[in-house]
Amino acid sequence: SGLALLYRDMLRNREAENLYEKAYKVFLADSDTLNPQFPALLSDMGTLMAEQYRFKEALQLIRRAIRSDLSIYGEHSFTHAADLNNLGYTYNRMNNLAEAEQCYKASMQIKKKLQHQRVDSWLTSVNNLLSFYVNTGRETDAKLLAEELGNSFANNGFTDTLKRAVFANNLGKNWGNYERSQFFLNESLKYYAAMYDDNNPFAAELFLDLALVDLARQDTAGLRSNLEKAASAYKGGNDINTSVNLLCNLAMILKELGQTADAFVYITKALKLSNQSELKDRTVREQLLITSAQVYAEAGRTAESIAFFNTYLEGKYSSLEKDFSYMTETEKLFFIEEFDHQVTQ
Repeated sequence: SGLALLYRDMLRNREAENLYEKAYKVFLADSDTLNPQFPALLSDMGTLMAEQYRFKEALQLIRRAIRSDLSIYGEHSFTHAADLNNLGYTYNRMNNLAEAEQCYKASMQIKKKLQHQRVDSWLTSVNNLLSFYVNTGRETDAKLLAEELGNSFANNGFTDTLKRAVFANNLGKNWGNYERSQFFLNESLKYYAAMYDDNNPFAAELFLDLALVDLARQDTAGLRSNLEKAASAYKGGNDINTSVNLLCNLAMILKELGQTADAFVYITKALKLSNQSELKDRTVREQLLITSAQVYAEAGRTAESIAFFNTYLEGKYSSLEKDFSYMTETEKLFFIEEFDHQVTQ
């Protein structure tokens, strides 16, 4: 199980999964499922399944881990807090936002009451909730967490290079302050390069984020430089959802720069990738459709643009029942009207 975690840090997920499965079989063969290490294995396996969009398996494994850990350690323990954090991560990947926030907050509340906690354990919870707030547009909620996480980089006890890379990446996406964003994105590049090398799978996305900061600052020279670095760093070997997200962002920035032909090249690559394999991340599917609609419109291919846009809206409307079940019908109609207005601006 420990070796599997190392393989995950090395981005060798297939080998990690094989080791998890072998460890799982050993526990079963030895009838040793009461061993405290067994639920830890289940929880780790669950997060790997969540990363691979295998949500049913992920939930089954993590919930099983929670039941076992509760019987061993009780509710007020680091282990239960870690399990809740992993459950929140899974719900977040599923786009079940209310459940994700509830789990993240519950995990932090437990950790707050415990003494002698590891600094990186607490910061992991802070980072996850911060990332959740940033991705859901809750800037006010994100502000205090971003400040706490940013201050942690001066803590000599925070020595985990990979977590520094991940946390800096998320802080860089919190664009309340462009210079601060730029600083943390460059820090993330540095830490990822230290963990892997300069040509790591995260470089393209980070250069693209730096380009977006340049775009907001109207720094044309920096924007073009970081776009070139992002395009150069893109290898196509990432998870398909990550690759499509990256290509869409590249296409959108190039469109904004008036480079429609180049934007069309990248959106075409994204569409081809989506045809080769299913996009399991709904937000990426939506991003691909709306970006395609905008790039095709800019290229003068109006009929195809409308088709992309209509498909996007159909999917968005069909998700309302699930995502906004707490709304009244009147509130849903108001949301749709506001949404249509914003999208067509």
